Amino acid sequence: EAFARKPTSAAIATDLGFALGKQGKTREAELYLRRAMELDPRRFYAYVNWADLLAQSPERFSAAIVVTVDGAWPLR
Repeated sequence: EAFARKPTSAAIATDLGFALGKQGKTREAELYLRRAMELDPRRFYAYVNWADLLAQSPERFSAAIVVTVDGAWPLR
């Protein structure tokens, strides 16, 4: 509900991503965290939380390396 009211808030997107990740809703969490990074590329916590999600899934970890090197978003 909070993000629906302020869809341009990187802080809210980060918090939602974090909460969803803790609930095991990895895909949803990742979408919110990526949105937070798009809204505010300097949002450190979004990157940290996203890295934590990726660390839980080793096969997806290599995709994070591509993102940081190429600046692309290969995860869909």
